[in-house]
Amino acid sequence: MAKIDFAKGAASLKNAASKAGEKISVAAKDGAQVLSEKKQEMHDKAQIKNYEAKMKKYNPLFPEKYNDEQFNLPNMVRIVDDAVRKDVDVCVGAIGWLSKEKDVEVMHLYDEAIEFSGLQFLPTPTCDSVYYVDPHDRKTFINVDTYFSNMQQERLAELQHIAFSLGAKEYSVEMIESTYEASSSSASVNAKAHGIKAGGEDSRSRNMTTQSQTAAKAVFSAGRKPTQPTLCWFAKDNNIINLINMRCSGTEEEGMTAYSFELNSSCAQSMSSATAVKIDAAVKGMGANSNFSSQSEQEHSRKMIFHIEF
Repeated sequence: MAKIDFAKGAASLKNAASKAGEKISVAAKDGAQVLSEKKQEMHDKAQIKNYEAKMKKYNPLFPEKYNDEQFNLPNMVRIVDDAVRKDVDVCVGAIGWLSKEKDVEVMHLYDEAIEFSGLQFLPTPTCDSVYYVDPHDRKTFINVDTYFSNMQQERLAELQHIAFSLGAKEYSVEMIESTYEASSSSASVNAKAHGIKAGGEDSRSRNMTTQSQTAAKAVFSAGRKPTQPTLCWFAKDNNIINLINMRCSGTEEEGMTAYSFELNSSCAQSMSSATAVKIDAAVKGMGANSNFSSQSEQEHSRKMIFHIEF
């Protein structure tokens, strides 16, 4: 019978136990590493989620996006102080931010980025002021407080340019504005006086008041030959086009000596009433005072009579 070597068996058992211990130790280290990586992954996901939430909240506008050909410049721009968001990490390096105010997209542009934007602001760019795009120049924005008066001056300047180009001796633009005022009717008072029972509500009527004033007038030197004027506001006004064609196609003896007509009201309007209402709501939504809508109504009530003599 073979003798069993207990010492050798104990050594083998000790060696096996040592190897098992090493495996357990390695497994424990691997588990700790996996747990650490999982925690880091969860931390990274939380950071990403937090970053995305901030980007959605602040919606910063960076130079790369602004200069992208696919970027659509909003029609409304608000000038803001760059210090407003200087402590917001996701806004570092931005030129402003984008937002929607009452369904109107607005670009809030830092005052420090005005030159970079390449935009022109009239009359001057000032912080906390709101500007709306010029209907004939996407790079020019007009302060909403002076928007309609500025548009009127543009139209009058174009009419002067037309008169001068056509060799007119003089021209004038008459502005006719109609205003409506509500007034109570005396029907119910008269009914009561005659012993007739009448309802409690007074009927109301609208009284129209018309005012007329000369908005522009000039006298030029005689002897100038007519040339084709450059049109912008009145490029689709049939009366203006007809005037230019008659003046430029005929001889001085055969041509007209005077011409008067009402300018196309659609050409004289800066925008539709619906658009003006949206802009008014957007400006008020940003905490600023606005009478943009009422100014639009006032513009829509105006008529312009153009008189020109040769």
